[in-house]
Amino acid sequence: MDREANAKLDQQIEGYLRLLSGYYLNPAATKTLEYLIRRYKIHVHNVDAAVTCALPYHSTPEFVKLVQLCNLENTSFYWLKGVKETGAAPPRDRLVQRCLRDMAFFSFVSDTAATAASQKVSVPPLVTSRATPRVCLILAAARHPPLFLPSDAAAIRGSHHAATD
Repeated sequence: MDREANAKLDQQIEGYLRLLSGYYLNPAATKTLEYLIRRYKIHVHNVDAAVTCALPYHSTPEFVKLVQLCNLENTSFYWLKGVKETGAAPPRDRLVQRCLRDMAFFSFVSDTAATAASQKVSVPPLVTSRATPRVCLILAAARHPPLFLPSDAAAIRGSHHAATD
């Protein structure tokens, strides 16, 4: 295949994996994922899209199996090599710590959730729950301290009222 055809195929695979994410644990989804692995070698050529598809299910054995199959070298998910070696699912706090240390990963998680929401893709509760915006705000606050402290709010409110009286 030429480069243009490969690029188009990659785009179609990534779109399909976004749709598949909401059904990742469904046995039919597993069969299609296995087909994509055998036919198109997505565990080698589309690692970022494949792991992204499964990331909301990071605590499941299915996620671990996918990570163990994937060639993580030179990908955004190289840091999951410990999962590949140990066979143990990464705990949620490890993902949160990754978001705190790596702004690119935090942006990636935020962008993925926003894309899924804007395209009305059926995704698991981890990505679309009401808690997700709060988690993102908490993570952002941890990276960037507030401009003023809550005790300063009363002083600001008081000065505003004094100016309008």
